[in-house]
Amino acid sequence: MAGFDENDRDPEVEALIDRYSEERDIYRYMRDEFDKVLDTYDPDIHDREVAVKASDKFDVSVDYALDLYTRMVFKIAEFQQRRFNKSK
Repeated sequence: MAGFDENDRDPEVEALIDRYSEERDIYRYMRDEFDKVLDTYDPDIHDREVAVKASDKFDVSVDYALDLYTRMVFKIAEFQQRRFNKSK
């Protein structure tokens, strides 16, 4: 939602992320890494680069990290859509 950024996260979204105990640490790590390259973000470069870092840090495969991040992004988008539709 408007007004939130990497320094001021949406508490409702953060609560949603917290419900996924197995995914939350990897997702947040990757989100923070993506935030670092936001101004120069190129999916052809940074998606794999961030996934490799997560793979190394959490001892998971690169594909697993990419899949996890993608799944969490979709869960958050669905949550945001439901919240938006309720506010209409």
